[in-house]
Amino acid sequence: MSDRESLLLVLVALYLVECLFWVKRGGVVFRTWFGRRWGYVPDGELARNDHGGLHWAWPLPPFGEVLVCRGFPFSFGPQGILAFKSECLQCNGRPLQSGRFVRWDEVDSISVSGKKLLVNGELFWSGDSVHTPWMAAEWLKTVSDLPANQRLQKLEESLSHSYDRSAFKSRLSELRTQISWLNHLCTCFLIYLFGVVPWVVSRFDWLPALYWLVPAMFVQTGWISFRFVRAHRHLFPGATEERFKLGLIYALAPASSSRARDPLTKGALETFHPWCAAAELLKLPEFERIARSAWRDLNYPRFPECVSGEPDAMAVEAWFRKRSLEALESLLIEIGLDPADWLLAPQATEAIHTRYCPRCHAQFTTDAGTCSECGGRPLLPLHGFSMKP
Repeated sequence: MSDRESLLLVLVALYLVECLFWVKRGGVVFRTWFGRRWGYVPDGELARNDHGGLHWAWPLPPFGEVLVCRGFPFSFGPQGILAFKSECLQCNGRPLQSGRFVRWDEVDSISVSGKKLLVNGELFWSGDSVHTPWMAAEWLKTVSDLPANQRLQKLEESLSHSYDRSAFKSRLSELRTQISWLNHLCTCFLIYLFGVVPWVVSRFDWLPALYWLVPAMFVQTGWISFRFVRAHRHLFPGATEERFKLGLIYALAPASSSRARDPLTKGALETFHPWCAAAELLKLPEFERIARSAWRDLNYPRFPECVSGEPDAMAVEAWFRKRSLEALESLLIEIGLDPADWLLAPQATEAIHTRYCPRCHAQFTTDAGTCSECGGRPLLPLHGFSMKP
């Protein structure tokens, strides 16, 4: 292998690494190829652990798009905020959560340090990037300053907004407007980096690269960086430090520049709940399939329902889950689905099955009393077994 081929191989490897990204548990990835059909990716495809999973983005922008949705990463209620959600979006379990509870009248300071959301100077939640912690901090500052009666209304409105399809569509349209320039610039730069440069070097050796190709390359990365900073400022006006860091990287690192739109698409819609995004992006049969599991999970959450034994913390978890159920029900009815029968007992698949788990619908014999996969949730009696013709 020649030096030119080795250099090109290294550049390709660096670029492919840029196509990988990590998402903490609690976040769901939506990916499309050519914008025709969206896929739902609830857990890491390449690697995963108790903290999250590794995903990949379509390597040829703008022929693919990746969105990450999470909703609120913690529970809240009239009593305070709780660093815990009973909802389980991934089949492998919930994210690791501290269960820290802070009453509204005890909130003295809210700040962001990198990817960490700090309440009263202590870690409350950490994200994949600075975007969600920054937006959560701004929201918490607003809510904590409100009188109790206004705060309750704000909490209900905020939770409903995370399930609002109209707001999701509006934000998605705003995102696509902001990245329209980057779509073209990143595509042209990718062609230049992996097409024009190798061809010129193989045809005329390294001298033209030093005199013409390298300056032209940094003109393009500088323009990409400029457009990225403008879009980032519009979408995340308060994330100044992150904007400066990424803008500098995209101006100086060619392999990263062609992925400049990724932080924007992965962060702009993260505050919307995954079921809101799924209702808007997925086909109805696919959405109904995952919505059934989501409905059962909210009604019969995995044990423990709350990691804190403090009465106010348990009240916050119950309030947040109840309002989440109401918001999800409104969303389902809006798109023409009725969850009234989704909690009914299934038909037994075998004659020996007499009980089932109301959360995961796994079936058991009479000897079983709880479902270990759902944290020890008690089983319920099944419908009778019937032979299929």
